[in-house]
Amino acid sequence: MFQRKEEEGSFFVLVFGVALGVYIGGLAAVYTYEAVMQWRIERAAQQVLSEARDADRRAAQARERAAQQAQQRSDAQAAALQAERERKQRKEQAWMRYFTPSPDCQRDATVACANAYAAARKRFEAEYVDR
Repeated sequence: MFQRKEEEGSFFVLVFGVALGVYIGGLAAVYTYEAVMQWRIERAAQQVLSEARDADRRAAQARERAAQQAQQRSDAQAAALQAERERKQRKEQAWMRYFTPSPDCQRDATVACANAYAAARKRFEAEYVDR
């Protein structure tokens, strides 16, 4: 009988050892699972942040391109206005060289002077070529 008690004692030690091993293994599995889940969450957060930064960068680039295009349009418009002003100025200077009213017309504005002015202006408009 004595041997039987020893076997029972070693049996309980073995059962306790197995139970302890299962418990420790379960804890290790839970901690490993938690670590993996934490890693996945961090990875997902990093990916979301990276995508948000990329979206912000693309939006900033789009705003920059839009600003550049607006500036180019503004510059082109300003250049066109300047060219039109210069063209009108050249035409007006050419008109001043082309037509000088007579001293009588400079003193008194008459219908004959107005007709002479209109006829000269019509001829000038027909002949004028901007260079």
